[in-house]
Amino acid sequence: MAVMRHTMRALLQRLLRFVSGTVFGKLIRVFAVVLTLAAATQYLVACYFWMRYAAETGQRSYQDLAANLVVALRAEQAADPDFDLLHAMARWSVVNPTLDFYALNNDGSIRESTAAERGRALNAVPVQPIEESLRGLAPGRAPLYGIDPSLPPSRTVFSAARLPDTLGGGYLYVVLQKGPHLIGWGPVGQRHLLLGSVAAMILIVGASVALGALFFRIVTRDLRVLAEAARKIEQGDFQQCVPENPNDEFGQVGRAFNLMSAKIAAQIAKLKDVDERRRSFVANVAHDLRTPLTALRGLHEVIAEKNVVLPPDIERLLGAARENVQFQTRLVDDLFELSKLEAKHRAPKPEMFSLAPVLEFLELTFEPKFQAAEVLFQVEAAPNPIVYADRVMIEQVLANLIDNAVQYSRAGGRITVRAAREAQLMRIEVEDTGVGIAADKLPFVFDRFYRVESPELRRKKGTGLGLAIAKLIIEAHGQRIEVESTPGKGTTFRFGLECGVEPAL
Repeated sequence: MAVMRHTMRALLQRLLRFVSGTVFGKLIRVFAVVLTLAAATQYLVACYFWMRYAAETGQRSYQDLAANLVVALRAEQAADPDFDLLHAMARWSVVNPTLDFYALNNDGSIRESTAAERGRALNAVPVQPIEESLRGLAPGRAPLYGIDPSLPPSRTVFSAARLPDTLGGGYLYVVLQKGPHLIGWGPVGQRHLLLGSVAAMILIVGASVALGALFFRIVTRDLRVLAEAARKIEQGDFQQCVPENPNDEFGQVGRAFNLMSAKIAAQIAKLKDVDERRRSFVANVAHDLRTPLTALRGLHEVIAEKNVVLPPDIERLLGAARENVQFQTRLVDDLFELSKLEAKHRAPKPEMFSLAPVLEFLELTFEPKFQAAEVLFQVEAAPNPIVYADRVMIEQVLANLIDNAVQYSRAGGRITVRAAREAQLMRIEVEDTGVGIAADKLPFVFDRFYRVESPELRRKKGTGLGLAIAKLIIEAHGQRIEVESTPGKGTTFRFGLECGVEPAL
C-alpha cells in the first residue's frame, strides 16, 4: 500500500511539473480552464432558460385557474348565505399549499390573503401585469411576471381574473411560484437538472481535454523536436538538423534553426581549426626555442664554472642575461606544457599516494623563496592524506599555487596549505595573506598571461601561465579549482581530489 501511494504521489508530481513547465502542459491547462468556464456558462444559461420554460409552461397550464376559481366562488356564494371569501381561499390553500391566493382591490391593494399567517412584506401589487394577462398570453410575451407580496422584490408567475361586484370587485390574484418552488419544476426536477448538467460538464471537459491533448501534442511535435535539437547543441553536438515544413510557422522556424545550426557548426569547426593551429604553433615555437635557450644557459654555466674574474659591469650584464634566460626557459616550458594540456596530449596517470611527502618536498624547494619574501609557510593536513591522482601533475599544481602565493605576499605574511577529507574528496586549499584580488578581476585569474597588477609587486616576475596550467590539470582529473579573495587580506585557491585508500600492511 505504501509503495502504491508513493508511486501515485510520484506520478502526480510528474504530471504537475509537466502541466506547469512545458508549452504542451500550459496549452492543456488553458484549454481545460476555458472548457470549464464554457461548461459552467452553458449550465447557467441552461438553468435560466429551463426556468423560463418551466415558468411559462406552468403559467399557461394554470392560465384559467383564477377564472375557474371565480366561477366556483360565485356558485359557492349563491349556495351559502354565510359565505366568506377568505375562508374559501383558505380551503383552496390547504388543498394546494404551493399556491397563494390574494383578493385585490382595483388599485392592486390587498384586501384578503391566504399568506396573512406568514406575513406580507407588501400591501399592494402592480396592476399592469394583471391587466396584460387578462388580455391573454400572446406568443413571445409569456411568461408574465408579477410580484410575490410575501417575498418582494422577487418576481413570480401568476394567474389572475376579475372578481364580480358581489365578491367585492377587484381581482383574484394567484401566486403560482413561491420562493424556490417553481410550477412544473420541483426539487426532483432541480436535482436531475443539476446531476445531468454536472455529468455533461464532466464528459464534455474530459473528452475535450483528451482530444485537445492529442491535438496539441500533434501541433507541438515540431516544437519538441526543436527543443531537443537545441538541448543537444547546448551539450556540444552541433550537427543538428530538424525537419522543414514550408507550410506552417514551425517549418519556417525549423528552416531558420537549420541555417543557424549549420553556421554554428561551421564557425565551431573554423575555431577548432584555428585553435589547433595556434596550439601547434605554440608547441613548435616552444620546442624550437628550447635548443638555443639551453645552449645559452650552458654557456652561462661554463662561464660560472671557470671562475673567471670579470669587470663588475660585465658581471652585472651577464647576471641580467642569466636571469632573462632562466625566465625565458620557464616561459617556454610553461607554453609547451600548456599546449600539451589544451590538446589533451597529456592525460593524468592516477595512482595512490600521500600528499605529506609532496608537501615536505615543496617546502624544501621553496625555502629560499620563503626566506627572501619573509613569509611563513605552514601545512595543516590530516595525517597521511591519501589521494588517487597523477602525482607529478598534482605536485606541479601545488608548486604553481605556492609560487603564486609567494609572489603576491607581503613581508611578514603567511602561506598555509590545508588538506582535509570531505566525503569522497580530499579538499585542498592554498591560502595566503597577501594583497588579494579585486572582485572584478577574479574571473580572469585563470586566463593565459593574465597577471594582477599591483604597485608593490611590479618587481615580481612570472610567466602568467601557472594558474592556467593548474586549472587544466585539475579539470583533467574531473574536478574544479576555485578562487576566493579579499583585497588587502589575501587569496585562497581550493580544489578537490579523489580520496585514496591507505594500503594494508
